[in-house]
Amino acid sequence: ILQQLIEASLRGDSCIEANSAQLEALGDLVVSSEVAATQVAPCVHDQQGLALYRYWHLEQRLAQQICRLKRQTIQAVDAEQYQDLLSDEHQQAALKMVLQQDLSIITGGPGTGKTYTLARIIAALNQTIPDIRIAMAAPTGKAAQRMQEALQNSFNDPKLLESGLITDELRNQTTQTLHRLLGMGNRQIPRFHPKQPLPYDVIVVDEASMLDLNLATLLFEAVPEQCRLILLGDANQLASVDVGSVLADLQNVQSLQHNRVNLQTSQRFKDGALIGKMAQFIQNIPVKALGSMEFIAETC
Repeated sequence: ILQQLIEASLRGDSCIEANSAQLEALGDLVVSSEVAATQVAPCVHDQQGLALYRYWHLEQRLAQQICRLKRQTIQAVDAEQYQDLLSDEHQQAALKMVLQQDLSIITGGPGTGKTYTLARIIAALNQTIPDIRIAMAAPTGKAAQRMQEALQNSFNDPKLLESGLITDELRNQTTQTLHRLLGMGNRQIPRFHPKQPLPYDVIVVDEASMLDLNLATLLFEAVPEQCRLILLGDANQLASVDVGSVLADLQNVQSLQHNRVNLQTSQRFKDGALIGKMAQFIQNIPVKALGSMEFIAETC
């Protein structure tokens, strides 16, 4: 049973199914989630299944931070004056969501305009909130570089330039890896954490599908009060290399549906294009999420 748990973690899964006979065979090596709150054991069993204590504990920490962001209030920004920046209804919904909430999840397949939408969201926030501090990050250096290139291209869009919202600060906006953002050195101990949160008003994470359970937990714990956190990505694309598929799980949590907008209209292909139909077909193939955080719904 322990070997199955380890093999599951190598596949990126945080837990496995276990019957009563298997739990009995583990004996003192496993405790219930209620007991695990005060007692450490190698394995923990709850309604989601059997997990190693490390991953169960990470999920609990992450759930607590998500609920913290859900509960806190933030300065809402009137989205009506910026609606003309976007013509697609889903992109407009994403703009309104970010301007009024602290936790926002923007998903969508290739070509649906995630970065295009983000550029207008950031421009609107920069215009409305004085001296706003913005951090742009991605799980890997390559993803961070692509993010910066795509964002700067979007900032140079003629329509956005005509709006007068693009400032020198936005043109000079840089991106970085999440490890650098959190100040993680060779020992992988973050400089920023709950007692010393990140000094930003907006934190944007691109390619959020690559967020594993450990990195996501460290990130959420370092988000300060009154800070907007924006997760951008496509759960059907790049997967995390460690345990957990955080973006895929979060977008399926019912209590977070008001915190998520899925961009659906492809801006890359013309209507009826065969390659566009093929891309849509592939995206609609059911994918079994690795790991589950449905307990977030109950915790919230």
